[in-house]
Amino acid sequence: MDKSDFEIDIKRLHWFESSLSTESNSITLKEEDNLDAQGEVLVKIGGIIISKPNTSLSISTASLFLMRTCFENYKPNQYNNKLIPHCGHSVYPTSNQKYKVTIYGCDIGYDWNILHEKDFVIHKTTDGFVSKVNKFEYFEIVNKFSDKVEEFYKKSKPKRKPKDEIERKGYEEFWLEWMELKNKINNYLSL
Repeated sequence: MDKSDFEIDIKRLHWFESSLSTESNSITLKEEDNLDAQGEVLVKIGGIIISKPNTSLSISTASLFLMRTCFENYKPNQYNNKLIPHCGHSVYPTSNQKYKVTIYGCDIGYDWNILHEKDFVIHKTTDGFVSKVNKFEYFEIVNKFSDKVEEFYKKSKPKRKPKDEIERKGYEEFWLEWMELKNKINNYLSL
């Protein structure tokens, strides 16, 4: 299939924009307290763009989930969230042997099936759009996506870890799983 048949790319990155207003004051989430990289993405499957422009999504969560799909098949909502979710700010450590974190969000985002078949990764939407991508190429696409996210974090203000113990542990475990998956992907690409 043509390379343009399947594509996932970040179009814009920014921090989750949130403010809380009360009668007496307004509180805005500072960049150093903001742990969820947001942005817009282009998702093309079967030559059809399934993503909507100007839709802010949790790109850091999407990146972790996409890295997971390099090593396993995926069914919609398998990670208790969309594959490319709108929300990803509720990160909890898990005792699951396979994943270090569970990330909850709302029901907005993009989800589809991913199946590994020999040297190919097949993407299929619920609407029946299908892309068959060489496994090596898929790893490169996901690696490039996660590189952009990682670079965004590195260029931002240093993050202040949450005071809540569970939230802090979730954030730490998120990055531990991220680095483990990133190393596995880089090892595969270096073969």
